Amino acid sequence: MRKDERQSLARAKRAAHVAQRSVDVLGDTATAYRWLTTPCAALRGKAPIEITFDVTGARRVASVLRRRSLRQRSVRQAWLSAVEDEAGLAKWLWKRNPALGFRQPATLLDTDRGAAEVLRSIRDRKDLRAAQAGATEARRKGTISWSEVRRQRN
Repeated sequence: MRKDERQSLARAKRAAHVAQRSVDVLGDTATAYRWLTTPCAALRGKAPIEITFDVTGARRVASVLRRRSLRQRSVRQAWLSAVEDEAGLAKWLWKRNPALGFRQPATLLDTDRGAAEVLRSIRDRKDLRAAQAGATEARRKGTISWSEVRRQRN
């Protein structure tokens, strides 16, 4: 095997390894493909697939995936403590969120700042649900009016 053929094979192996790791972290092939082909803030605006063919780029992408995996785990734990609905998490992650400037929470998990925004949004959602539950309970007891409950929800 010639040197250029060995290098091509090594590049293809690196790209395949990164693609498999992204499927492992992100859950399915469609999501992994979308992530691999979308510019990523943590990679200075380049799509992960663009830089996986050299050793340093593949290491950077693997590092981003490792950190993203940890962030996803903390977001999942926060979501379950706030909402207690596993099925709704996947849908919420890919839906444009007004609290996040109409960005998709899943796209923010590549950076620490973005993950902090997502966690803050989940915490605010949890606080809102608690306030709504408290207001509804107060109304049932007759201590506040329904109009005040509606005002607190808005």
